[in-house]
Parts: sequence; structure tokens; C-alpha cells
Amino acid sequence: MFESQLERTTATEYNVDLRRAHICNRGILIYEHTEERCLCPPAYYGLRCEFQNQRVSITFQIRTALWHTHFQFVIMLIDNDEHEIESYEQISYLGIRDCNFKYNLNLLYTSRPKHINKSYSVRIDAFDALSTSVIYHGSWLFPITHFFLPVYRLAFQLSVRVVYANPLKTDHTNCSCGSHGQCFAYMNTGEYFCRCIHHGWRGKTCQIPTEITPNYCLPDSVSIGSSICVCPLGKFGSRCLISFASICSSSNPCAHGGTCIPVNPRMTLAYSSLFTCACNEGFSGKTCEQIDAQLDIHFPHGMSDIPSSVLIHFITVIDNNDPERTTTVKRIPFGQNSIRVYRSFPFHLVFVEIMKTNHQQKSFYLVLTQQIYIPAANISTSEFHRCLPINELFNSTILSYSLLRRVKYYHKACQKHLDLTCFYDDEQFMCLCTEDHNANCFPFDFNMSYTCQGYDYCENNGECFQNHPTCPTSAVCSCPECYYGSRCQFYTYGFGISLDTILGYHIWPRVTLSEQPAAFKLSIIISVFICVLGLINGALTAATFYSETSDDTGCRVYLYTGAINSLFITFLFALKFIFLVITQLNILTSYIVLTIQCLSIDFVIKILLAANDWFASCVAIERVFTIIHGIQFNNIKSKRIAKYMTFSVYLFTCTSYLHESIYRSLVDDVGDQRTWCIVRYPRPAIQDFASSVNIFHLIVPFSINILSAILIILCMTRIRFHVKKQQIVRRQVLYQQFIKYKHLFISSILLVILKLPGLLISVLSGCMKSQSRDIPWLFLSGYFMSFVPSLLTFITFVIPSVTYMSSFQKVLQKVRRTTLYKKWHCM
Repeated sequence: MFESQLERTTATEYNVDLRRAHICNRGILIYEHTEERCLCPPAYYGLRCEFQNQRVSITFQIRTALWHTHFQFVIMLIDNDEHEIESYEQISYLGIRDCNFKYNLNLLYTSRPKHINKSYSVRIDAFDALSTSVIYHGSWLFPITHFFLPVYRLAFQLSVRVVYANPLKTDHTNCSCGSHGQCFAYMNTGEYFCRCIHHGWRGKTCQIPTEITPNYCLPDSVSIGSSICVCPLGKFGSRCLISFASICSSSNPCAHGGTCIPVNPRMTLAYSSLFTCACNEGFSGKTCEQIDAQLDIHFPHGMSDIPSSVLIHFITVIDNNDPERTTTVKRIPFGQNSIRVYRSFPFHLVFVEIMKTNHQQKSFYLVLTQQIYIPAANISTSEFHRCLPINELFNSTILSYSLLRRVKYYHKACQKHLDLTCFYDDEQFMCLCTEDHNANCFPFDFNMSYTCQGYDYCENNGECFQNHPTCPTSAVCSCPECYYGSRCQFYTYGFGISLDTILGYHIWPRVTLSEQPAAFKLSIIISVFICVLGLINGALTAATFYSETSDDTGCRVYLYTGAINSLFITFLFALKFIFLVITQLNILTSYIVLTIQCLSIDFVIKILLAANDWFASCVAIERVFTIIHGIQFNNIKSKRIAKYMTFSVYLFTCTSYLHESIYRSLVDDVGDQRTWCIVRYPRPAIQDFASSVNIFHLIVPFSINILSAILIILCMTRIRFHVKKQQIVRRQVLYQQFIKYKHLFISSILLVILKLPGLLISVLSGCMKSQSRDIPWLFLSGYFMSFVPSLLTFITFVIPSVTYMSSFQKVLQKVRRTTLYKKWHCM
């Protein structure tokens, strides 16, 4: 009766006859003065909404591991010929808010009926919407395969990768975008397309000018096609010119440092408020007003292998019902033996599960029991009671029983093992031993999967674990061998592994030097030794070969240049080590300074080390020619060739290592809270090329030194065939030749001996299988030994040679005379 009265009142007040609402097929009846009109939904048209539109009906969900990133998606219906936009829709998405939301959209054709000679596709562009800018993230393409259908239904799950789409460096054969576009690849198909980056251009190759004004969209926004503007946070409207009065812009309603994310007022029907709070860890609630319970879990000191990540199961006991279980995933920073987790819901039991590695058996530990839950409590526990599997408690006869029969013997486990705290039957039950040694069991799903299905979070086949089966807010990765990083995004395979990769995880932030790992302490000692040795060696060698009288051949040019290189290598090595330490200790945070050192220091060190190897090879080759030609050897020509070769070596090494400078970058690993200077190649072919270059610079100079030593022996042996037949004479001549050229032979052999360990380690070591947990002594030794040949040029070339030692002694005498003169002059 009340409803009928309300209907009559409403109808009378607005002169609307609700009994005639049916005349609008799925539409809304309105009155314009006395004339009836119908507001039709997108799927229908006509005076009475009696006709069905030809359209593309889309149903989809979004999955992404960027849970706190605010996205703007533009869903467009385009023709495949010129990529003209038929119709479009825009939606906003925030993972922590819209994870389970299912979107239903209709895209219409511009003409009725649609063009039968055209083919169409649905294209989706994703953007990161920030408060001051909009950043392009990636695109997807879904072709309309059955074009003859009047209504084409499309359903899918859109997986947004963590990694941004990058444009191709050069135009692809199927993607020539001119000067107004960039070539990208669709994230789901891999096909190439042109994305127009300059305002006012559209089309398949960005060659069609639009007729809109240059400043049609707000400068902080992004334009698509002729009239689509993607707005930053806080802006809306067709041109992003309207700023809605969000509470986020006037004051932050989110407590405890939470981030306020405004919601477009046009979406108030979908959301109950005009903002969403992204809370910091340890806080929860609509406005982050609730302080969560804090639990500090300390691993036992005797625990031999602390894992890199664990699953933490919270059990909430409910009266007259099965306990509820929630699980979170926590990554354990390297060098720490404790973790901190927060919980906003009541819990009474806490289990820690050590994640499986290499398909080993799971391990469960009971770390906390509490009868009464206290909100916002700070709890610290170091109890680690291992829950034994039943196969360690019962014999094979009991294990062969069915589950229902086997349960009857659970009490015997607690009664037989008085120190037993918990055990489990991985078919169904987790059990606790009570104070009177009886088993108290509850259902526990041991097969629950926490793998990141639908989330492209871990790279390089890393095993992903998330804290919720469908709508996670965090995840951790268990990396395979040879990979590291919070998402397994970095690799440790290949030649020339950098010091960042080897030693980075063994430098612990917020820890004193005495508490640092042994690898870091030893590296400091070795680095100081290398710097002192490098300075002494470089100074003595440079002083020896500075004078023209020391050697009139091209060897002096090579050795003097190599000595200067050694000084630069020593300086850059010290600088590299210092930057690595202060970066990993979070002392230096200037992005510009870190980027400059990342792009330059490692690159220059590699060039100088390779150049020194090639200079040593040039010396070995020249010495072979010296023995072969004897007194006919042309010293002047040798020096002229040496100058050209020095320039050529620098040019060759710079060119061959140029790819490292191009693909080297500074990367912030948010999960590990570390900054890395790494080289990442986009394609396997480039990585294979880089490995080949490193092998070439290792093997070829090494082989030249071996061959030169062998040739020197052969040339010295050949002399015997040009002397008299008497045995005593042949031996005397051979001995005289050996004494004369022994420094040539000894230098080549020493270079081979010094280079061999580093070469063997580089070739045979493969990759670092455990980058963060084990001390990489082999790789650390290989890295430091790569500097040894450049730091021992004085021992290798000067000491074995009588001529060079004579020059060095002359330098010493000159220094002494200068010193005595200055002392006498001062007196």
C-alpha cells in the first residue's frame, strides 16, 4: 500500500505514468514537456530502444603485481587499416581497491551498419596516473575474429606486467613510425605498432594530422588520436581541465603517513567515498587509523640455513567452528636473523613454513601461541618448535592406515615424545600437544597454492609466492640458480661478473664494521693491498720507461703506456670499491652521482684492463721479432708502429665494449631496498655477443703470450744448427743466447702464470648459484686476480731484464742526487 501511494505521488508530481515505462525497451522513459522520450543503453537505439546496436561486448578483469599503482586504461575499438578509433571507454584501476572488480563495457561502431569491408580490433592502452604526469605502461591487442557477428563478445583477464614497455631503438621492418611516433610491441601478441607520441598526429604510422588545437589536452596529460585525453590524478573532463575538489588536495585524511588516492566523482556510484587510503605497513582501516599488532620473529642462532623467504600462517580460533587460517609471505633481508610482520585481525597461533627449494620436504615451526588476542600489541618471540611430520613419529604399519583410523593414534605421539609441541599429517591435520600430552588437531590445507597465478611478478622462471590467493598485496620470489633480486630480475651468468653482483649482498646496511660478513672484511684488506701495490708498481714502472734511454724499441711505448694505465686502474678500482660500499650502506643516495659512476667506472676499468693485456701481447710479439731479426731489427720503425698500435688498441677495446656502456644502468630494487649498477641485455643475441667479446679479450692475449714463449724457445734452439759441430761449442752458444734473451722468455712465462688462474675461474665457474646466502669465494678471487697482471708489470718486465734494471737504477741515482742537492741547498 505504501509503495502504491509513493508511485502515485511520484507520477503525479512529475506527470509520469510508470505503467508506460515498458515502452522503452531496456531504456529509461523521460518526459520533455509533454513529449515522451527514451534514454537508451549503449546496446540499443531507436525511438523506443527497439533496435540492437552492432557492438563489441567486453568483460574482463585486471591482474597486476603493482598493487599500489593507480592506472588509467583506455579501451578502444579500432580499424586495422588506419587504426582509426571507432569508440572508446576509460576506466581507472587501483589494485588494492579494484582487485575483484569485473568490468563490462560496450564499444560501438561509428556507422550503422558497420563497414563490411573493414576488419577491427580492440586495443587497450595502460597508463600510470600520477599527480603531476601520466606515464605510458603498455598496450594489448585483441583481434575481432568473427566479424560477421552483430554482437562480438570478448572476455579475458588482462595481465599488467611490472616492467614497462620500451620502444624499439630503430624502426622495425613492419613498424615505420616516422618522426611523430615510436615503435612498441603489444604485451600479449608481440606484434609491433606505432604509438603516436606527438600531440596532433594519429593513424597507423602517425602520419595523419588531427584538426584539434595544439593545447587541446592539459599539458600534464596524454593525448590519443583526435580527442582522447588521459588525465593525471585529480583531473577529469574531456580535456582534463577540471580539477575536482578532492579531500586529498586540501588535507590528507589518511593517518600515520598513508597515501591518499582521489577517486573521480563520476565514479561515486561505484565507490562509497571520494578517496582511497594506501596504508603503510603496520596500519590498516579505511583511513589507516588502526595500528596493527606487531610480531617480531627471531630465528635461532643455531639455525644453519636461514631462508630468503617464509610463509607465515596465522590461525584464529573460533568457538564452535573450525579455526580460520590466513597466510602472508615475508622476505628475509640478507644478514638478518629476524623478521617483523603486522596483523590487523585477531590470531592465536602462528606457524612459520620454510618454503620448498629443490623439491625438498616442507618444514613447519610453531612460533607463537596466545589465548587472548591483544590489538596493537608488540610481540617478540624466539621460540621455534619444529612440527614433525607423522612419518618421523609412527611406524610404517600405522602410516599405512586410512586417515580416519590413523587419527586414533595421534595421542600416542604426544605421550611418547614428551617434548613434542606439534606435528602434522599432510593429508589434512595440524596437531598441537596439550599440557596433558594429548593431541589437539584442526584442519590445515597443506596443498593450498600461493603461487602468483595471473601476476607477472617474478622474472626468469622464479617461483612466486603471494600473501593472498586472489587479491594479494605483496609477493616474494624464490629465484632459480644464477639469478637474484627481489623479482629474480638480475643474473650472475657470463664472463666479467661485476663487483656489485659478487659482493653487494655481503655489505649489510645499518651494521658496524665488526659485524659485517667475512667476505666484506677480507675484500677491504685485499682492496687496500691492491691499491698500495698498484700505486707502487705504476710509479716504478712509469719512472723506468719514462726516459728514452731505457729502451729504444716499441716495447718502451707499450710498457710506459701500460704503467700509466695501471695507475688509472688503481685509482678507478679504489673509487669503484668506495662507491659500492657507500651505495650499499645507503650513505650516498644522489641519483645523478650514482648514475655517472655506474656508466663510467666499470666501463673504463674494463677497457684499461683489456688494453694492458693487449699491450703485453704487443710486447711479446715484438720480442719474438727481435730474436728472429737480431741486429737487423729496425728500432725506429718499431717505435713508429708502437704509437699506431697504442691508439689502435684503445680504439679497438672501446669499440668492442661499447655495448656495456649502452646497456649498463642504475636499478633500484625496491624489494631488497638496494641500488645496483648492472648490465641487462634485451635480447639473448646481444648477451651472447657480450660473452664472446669477453672471451676474445681473455683468450687471444693469453694465447699470444703462450705462443711467444714457445717461439722464443724455438728460436733459441734453432741457433744450435748454425754453430760448429762440437758439443761444447753448441752448449756454450745456446747458454749465451739464453742468458741474452732470458728476460724475454721469463716475462712471457710470468704473464701466462699470472693470467691463467683468472682465466680458469672465468671459464669454468659458470654462474653464482647462490648470490646472497653463500660467500662467493671463487668469484671474489677471480675478480681480484683479474687485476694482478696489470699490478705486477714491474716484476714481470723490469726485474728480469738487465737493461731495464739498469735504467731503473739510473732513475734511483737521479732521485738520490736530487734529494741530496735539495737537502744541501736548504742547509
